[in-house]
Amino acid sequence: MLVAGTSARKIGLAALLPGSISEAITPYLPSNAGSAVMALTHADGTLAPWAGLAVFAGYVIVTLTAAAYRLKKTDA
Repeated sequence: MLVAGTSARKIGLAALLPGSISEAITPYLPSNAGSAVMALTHADGTLAPWAGLAVFAGYVIVTLTAAAYRLKKTDA
């Protein structure tokens, strides 16, 4: 959970990207999208709860699809 006055924008690999690109993709990272669903208040630059849920569900679907493909391919 974020403390007032702190920012989650420069965490992880997003910190290695230039500022404008980092600010554009940071709300769509899985951790931030999941946090948007559970947040009681929303700051500027964050996703709305339903948008965060949709983005997070998209990550889950892509991951499960890749896992099923990999399992099917290697476990013939």
